[in-house]
Amino acid sequence: MTTLQPDHQQPGNSPQLPAQAIAALSRGRKIEAIKIVHKQTGLGLKDSKELVEAYEQQHPQSVAATPVGITASKSRYSMTVGILVLLLVALMLALMFF
Repeated sequence: MTTLQPDHQQPGNSPQLPAQAIAALSRGRKIEAIKIVHKQTGLGLKDSKELVEAYEQQHPQSVAATPVGITASKSRYSMTVGILVLLLVALMLALMFF
């Protein structure tokens, strides 16, 4: 007696990565991608992780090259510079009118 498997697990058919998981990977959100694969394919977490990592190896150009931490610190730096520029402009205006 054979058990029926979902279409994404048929022998010879490797599971496809959902588009939402690919989008999450492109944003550098690997854990989110694993959760999406787990939820949409019904695979276990370990199998979902392996599928996501296999996709990363096969498609390195579509995976975010910048880790999230670096992007966040660049964003903080940009905001700090923006605030300093605004303060400088405010100071110059204050000196002009007083």
